[in-house]
Amino acid sequence: MHDFLFQSQSQLTAANLKDTVARFVAANIAIDQEQYRLCVDNNLAMGLVRKDADLGQKLGVKGTPSIFINGVFYSGAKDASQLRSLVEEAMNGGGRSVPFLPVGTQGKGQPSGRNSCGGEPLAQSKR
Repeated sequence: MHDFLFQSQSQLTAANLKDTVARFVAANIAIDQEQYRLCVDNNLAMGLVRKDADLGQKLGVKGTPSIFINGVFYSGAKDASQLRSLVEEAMNGGGRSVPFLPVGTQGKGQPSGRNSCGGEPLAQSKR
């Protein structure tokens, strides 16, 4: 999806974005089209997106890519070697060993990894 959106960005407009994405999803992802359209038309996933964005903002994330390793914030692209070094440093006692989420947010609003608009998975890749 990311690659498709990036490659198509010069043709995408606010007016055609929803239909263009819907066509891509229909062609590339095994999905319940009716459920997908319901989610999109009613903004059912927006609450999850807002929670993730709010948490990112509270944690100082201002853009992508951004990652946390053992509670330490890193902004900007990192290659595999750099990531390996950062993880090894964290494993050897670098960084913080305490959760970085603000009190009261654990389990609420953290990036969910869910692929749905209400908690139930909607799709699997056709690839």
